[in-house]
Amino acid sequence: MESQRKILYIDDTATARALVARVLTSAGYLVLEASSPLQGIELARDTIPDLVLIDINMPEMSGREVAARLRKVIPSSVLVAFTADVSSEARERALAAGCVGYLTKPLDVDLFAGQVQEYLDGKREVLPNPEQAR
Repeated sequence: MESQRKILYIDDTATARALVARVLTSAGYLVLEASSPLQGIELARDTIPDLVLIDINMPEMSGREVAARLRKVIPSSVLVAFTADVSSEARERALAAGCVGYLTKPLDVDLFAGQVQEYLDGKREVLPNPEQAR
């Protein structure tokens, strides 16, 4: 039996964390939660999650900055932006910062666990012009 996949969700909104935890826990994942960017980076360093979901718009530090720091701290983990910002510019900046995927809120409870699994299985979004997104 394969070990349970570990997912860290960094978001400053408690209700968002609770919903994601409920959906992913019921799909068999071990879900860790962080309510601030710095707590998330520390927790990621201590636990080395398989995948990190990162809210982009947080106080203290943007999700893009969190992703850039996590790239250095946990290079083997998959980073996915999870945000209400549906603009193509935000998506490109998140991918340029080190995220391999971009999921938008609100989540679809029927599809979300499968979308997360796709990234764990190797799905990667490609940035057409990375030099323009910085």
